[in-house]
Amino acid sequence: MKQDKALIKVLKSQKDEKLPTDFNARMMTQIYLVSAARKKRSMVLSYILISTVSISLILLATYLLTGHLSFNFSFRIAASFFSPQSKTIFGFSVYIALLILLLMFIDRFFRNMHEKKRMEKS
Repeated sequence: MKQDKALIKVLKSQKDEKLPTDFNARMMTQIYLVSAARKKRSMVLSYILISTVSISLILLATYLLTGHLSFNFSFRIAASFFSPQSKTIFGFSVYIALLILLLMFIDRFFRNMHEKKRMEKS
Protein backbone atom coordinates (compact mmCIF):
# COMPACT_ATOMS: atom_id res chain seq x y z
CA MET A 1 0.00 0.00 0.00
CA LYS A 2 2.83 2.38 0.89
CA GLN A 3 4.57 1.44 -2.36
CA ASP A 4 1.49 2.39 -4.38
CA LYS A 5 1.31 5.82 -2.70
CA ALA A 6 5.03 6.33 -3.24
CA LEU A 7 4.73 5.34 -6.90
CA ILE A 8 1.81 7.71 -7.42
CA LYS A 9 3.73 10.53 -5.72
CA VAL A 10 6.81 9.95 -7.92
CA LEU A 11 4.72 9.85 -11.09
CA LYS A 12 2.92 13.09 -10.18
CA SER A 13 6.18 14.86 -9.44
CA GLN A 14 7.59 14.15 -12.89
CA LYS A 15 7.41 16.84 -15.52
CA ASP A 16 4.88 16.52 -18.31
CA GLU A 17 7.07 16.33 -21.35
CA LYS A 18 5.56 17.27 -24.67
CA LEU A 19 6.35 15.35 -27.79
CA PRO A 20 7.94 17.16 -30.72
CA THR A 21 5.47 18.58 -33.23
CA ASP A 22 6.59 16.27 -36.04
CA PHE A 23 6.61 13.14 -33.87
CA ASN A 24 3.52 11.61 -35.50
CA ALA A 25 4.82 12.24 -39.02
CA ARG A 26 8.21 10.72 -38.24
CA MET A 27 6.63 7.74 -36.50
CA MET A 28 4.28 7.06 -39.42
CA THR A 29 7.19 7.34 -41.86
CA GLN A 30 9.11 4.74 -39.89
CA ILE A 31 6.07 2.46 -39.74
CA TYR A 32 5.58 2.71 -43.51
CA LEU A 33 9.25 1.97 -44.14
CA VAL A 34 9.17 -1.12 -41.92
CA SER A 35 5.92 -2.27 -43.53
CA ALA A 36 7.35 -1.82 -47.03
CA ALA A 37 10.49 -3.74 -46.08
CA ARG A 38 8.41 -6.62 -44.68
CA LYS A 39 6.26 -6.75 -47.82
CA LYS A 40 9.33 -6.75 -50.04
CA ARG A 41 11.00 -9.48 -47.98
CA SER A 42 7.81 -11.53 -48.06
CA MET A 43 7.54 -11.13 -51.83
CA VAL A 44 11.17 -12.17 -52.38
CA LEU A 45 10.77 -15.21 -50.13
CA SER A 46 7.57 -16.16 -51.98
CA TYR A 47 9.35 -15.94 -55.34
CA ILE A 48 12.24 -18.02 -54.05
CA LEU A 49 9.86 -20.65 -52.67
CA ILE A 50 7.80 -20.78 -55.87
CA SER A 51 10.95 -21.03 -58.00
CA THR A 52 12.39 -23.79 -55.84
CA VAL A 53 9.20 -25.82 -55.93
CA SER A 54 8.80 -25.32 -59.69
CA ILE A 55 12.37 -26.35 -60.44
CA SER A 56 12.10 -29.39 -58.18
CA LEU A 57 8.85 -30.44 -59.89
CA ILE A 58 10.44 -30.07 -63.31
CA LEU A 59 13.47 -32.08 -62.22
CA LEU A 60 11.28 -34.76 -60.65
CA ALA A 61 9.15 -35.02 -63.79
CA THR A 62 12.26 -35.28 -65.95
CA TYR A 63 13.71 -37.93 -63.68
CA LEU A 64 10.50 -39.94 -63.75
CA LEU A 65 10.10 -39.64 -67.50
CA THR A 66 13.68 -40.65 -68.28
CA GLY A 67 14.37 -43.14 -65.52
CA HIS A 68 11.19 -44.96 -64.64
CA LEU A 69 8.92 -44.66 -67.65
CA SER A 70 9.55 -45.99 -71.10
CA PHE A 71 9.19 -42.55 -72.62
CA ASN A 72 12.05 -41.58 -74.91
CA PHE A 73 12.99 -37.92 -75.39
CA SER A 74 14.66 -38.53 -78.75
CA PHE A 75 12.34 -37.39 -81.48
CA ARG A 76 14.11 -39.19 -84.29
CA ILE A 77 11.14 -41.42 -84.99
CA ALA A 78 7.93 -39.49 -85.38
CA ALA A 79 5.80 -42.58 -84.81
CA SER A 80 7.13 -43.03 -81.28
CA PHE A 81 6.21 -39.45 -80.47
CA PHE A 82 2.59 -40.16 -81.33
CA SER A 83 2.39 -43.49 -79.57
CA PRO A 84 -0.58 -44.06 -77.24
CA GLN A 85 1.68 -43.92 -74.21
CA SER A 86 3.19 -40.55 -75.18
CA LYS A 87 -0.30 -39.15 -75.89
CA THR A 88 -1.39 -40.22 -72.42
CA ILE A 89 1.64 -38.61 -70.78
CA PHE A 90 1.22 -35.45 -72.86
CA GLY A 91 -2.49 -35.24 -72.06
CA PHE A 92 -1.84 -35.71 -68.36
CA SER A 93 0.89 -33.05 -68.42
CA VAL A 94 -1.43 -30.57 -70.13
CA TYR A 95 -4.17 -31.40 -67.61
CA ILE A 96 -1.84 -30.76 -64.66
CA ALA A 97 -0.54 -27.51 -66.20
CA LEU A 98 -4.08 -26.21 -66.77
CA LEU A 99 -5.10 -27.23 -63.27
CA ILE A 100 -2.14 -25.37 -61.78
CA LEU A 101 -2.94 -22.26 -63.83
CA LEU A 102 -6.58 -22.38 -62.77
CA LEU A 103 -5.61 -22.71 -59.10
CA MET A 104 -3.17 -19.81 -59.42
CA PHE A 105 -5.84 -17.55 -60.93
CA ILE A 106 -8.37 -18.54 -58.25
CA ASP A 107 -5.77 -17.87 -55.54
CA ARG A 108 -4.98 -14.44 -56.98
CA PHE A 109 -8.70 -13.59 -57.24
CA PHE A 110 -9.37 -14.46 -53.60
CA ARG A 111 -6.23 -12.65 -52.43
CA ASN A 112 -7.40 -9.50 -54.23
CA MET A 113 -10.84 -9.80 -52.65
CA HIS A 114 -9.30 -10.26 -49.20
CA GLU A 115 -6.97 -7.29 -49.71
CA LYS A 116 -9.87 -5.05 -50.81
CA LYS A 117 -11.92 -6.01 -47.76
CA ARG A 118 -8.96 -5.38 -45.48
CA MET A 119 -8.33 -1.97 -47.03
CA GLU A 120 -12.02 -0.99 -46.69
CA LYS A 121 -12.00 -1.86 -42.97
CA SER A 122 -8.98 0.31 -42.24
